Order: sequence, then C-alpha cells, then structure tokens
Amino acid sequence: IDVVSQPGKGAEFCTYLPLSLEGGAKADIPLGQDSALSRSPRRSLVVEDEDAVRRVTCQMLEQVGHQVISASGGREALELFDCSADLDVILLDVVMPGMSGVEVFLEIRKRNPQQPILFVTGHDPTTRLRDFEGSPGVGLLRKPYTSQDLARKLDELLPESTDTAPIS
Repeated sequence: IDVVSQPGKGAEFCTYLPLSLEGGAKADIPLGQDSALSRSPRRSLVVEDEDAVRRVTCQMLEQVGHQVISASGGREALELFDCSADLDVILLDVVMPGMSGVEVFLEIRKRNPQQPILFVTGHDPTTRLRDFEGSPGVGLLRKPYTSQDLARKLDELLPESTDTAPIS
C-alpha cells in the first residue's frame, strides 16, 4: 500500500494486490527454451499450505509441461512422496502448520538422500535452513516469486541429464 498525503489536499491510497488466476485465467509465462521450466517432461511435488500460492505455482509448472502433484501440508506431502516414483523436484514451503518444511525435508532425505528440494519461503530463513542452503540438491526461493525466478532456481538445482526422462 502506497500513501501520498498533502495537507489540505487529502490523501491518495494505492493498493497493489497479487495477480489472481481465479476464474480460469492463465498465467503468462514467457520463458527461454533453455530454462528448466521449459524442459519437459518433469515431475514435481508442490508443498504449500496457502491455497492460492499452491494453485499458481502448480499452474506455472503445468503450463510448461510438468506433471505436478500438490500437498497442503507436511504429512500429506510425505504420503504423496512415498506413493510417487521418480520426482524430479519437490517445492517445499518452509513455514507450515503441523510439520515445518525443514521437518518434511529431513524425513524425505531419510527416504531418498538425493531428492532435489527447493525450499520456498516468505520469511527470513532460519539458521537451520541456512545450514541446508547450498547443499547438493537443495535450493532456496523467496516469496513472492515470478515464473522467471522459479525457472532460474530450477536451472540451478536440477541437472540437465534429466531433460528427457520419461514421465511414468
């Protein structure tokens, strides 16, 4: 919210809201051909407790050919992870009710130490999260993010060798 006020002239309030994709609108995602988002096929698990953020992130990935499954919390994410073979990446919200993203990360790494994880957060990363950042197969993306930000992080995180891995 921006406010401009002058004595005797009143005030002007400008409110900027995030883009909503409700009602069937599609996100416009101009990406380069060499972007990780434009490499298909990919299998992604999006774990996000905020419905709107989860839907938009899934749409960003689906529009470029990703097969996406999603979970609204940590326990559901672990159940889906256990049932889903060959996930290329897990986008994992850090702050969630119930199980935190770090707790989910630690459980996933017990099951598959090589699983690429992209932490997503709108909060300042904790010291514990900073310990994981920069580790092989771990990235950090701050909210709010654009499709280009997401593509850039996926480019950093995912090896090119999975570009042509079939979706099963």
